[in-house]
Amino acid sequence: MRPAKAEDANPYYDQNYCPLDKEIIRMTGSREYYTKEEVVEFFQNAVRDPLYFFFLIFSKDGQIVGESVINEVEKETKSGNFRIAIFREEARGKGLGSWAVKQTRDFAFQELKLHRLSLEVYSFNKRAEHVYREAGFQIEGILRDAVTDGKDYGNVILMSILEEEWKKKKREQRGNRLKVAVIGHSGCGKSTLASWIAKQQGIPLLHLDQVHWLPGWVERPKEEERQMVREFLDSHDSWVIDGNYHSMEYERRMKEADRILFLDFPRLVCLYRAWKRARRYRGRTRDSMTEGCTEKLDLEFILWILYQGRSRKARKEYRRVMKRYGHKTVRICNQRELDKERQKWRTH
Repeated sequence: MRPAKAEDANPYYDQNYCPLDKEIIRMTGSREYYTKEEVVEFFQNAVRDPLYFFFLIFSKDGQIVGESVINEVEKETKSGNFRIAIFREEARGKGLGSWAVKQTRDFAFQELKLHRLSLEVYSFNKRAEHVYREAGFQIEGILRDAVTDGKDYGNVILMSILEEEWKKKKREQRGNRLKVAVIGHSGCGKSTLASWIAKQQGIPLLHLDQVHWLPGWVERPKEEERQMVREFLDSHDSWVIDGNYHSMEYERRMKEADRILFLDFPRLVCLYRAWKRARRYRGRTRDSMTEGCTEKLDLEFILWILYQGRSRKARKEYRRVMKRYGHKTVRICNQRELDKERQKWRTH
């Protein structure tokens, strides 16, 4: 599934409207026939509309088999309407529609920051109603005998899901699984926070410093690092991982994490913390580092804390994470905010 593009208009029509499936006509109230000009014009207008979020659903062989749409977005009330259609009979009953419903629902609340998402479904479309219920939509009204199904009347069922209901549904789906990524500047205390959360929650912990460094401050080969992190992610349903290291499945970690904690302390605070840590572990190896890498605070590390680790490129990447994963990212800028976040985890 991906956003529709202007060049998709012709295959969208050719692959699904010649002719339009009878079950789609029955379940959506569509006309039996549309001209190509009508469909293409509608499609192009939808793609251009900034408040019309139009996704196409594809089969494995690249054929367009459905659409998923959020429209009628109202900025003042932060609400929108949802609809979905699986055009091809051979694509139904395989879980594709259920998956697309949840993906689009998540997009509505994560990316569009909606408060309410609503839909309408006919009472004789029991399969769709079941899918919507499974996704967290609740019935809020019924328009009695508002449509016909052959010679019989049917109801239009009004359903919706609110932001808090979506969050609750996501927690239920997650169950006991919990994935936490701790990122941020050197000296902020990433490994300390990660260790504390892992102990509080009783879940596996991975310090990326231990992956990166071999004894004697020797760097591990990058492919070996990636493989180690990949195996850790593949073998654990829950985890806490601290460290940045963009070469170590970084985007996968950000995407899979249920919570991203971004430690963004001022550079002098980070330097002071690093100095305290160096004094505490002088001549020894801290718990979050590879054995044989004794604690140090040399000029190279000081420059990294103050300048290199806060380069324009690094700052841009942190901003990207905040924008892309803002719904699950907590930015922590001082000790007071850190203490507040730790208190949340005590009652998590």
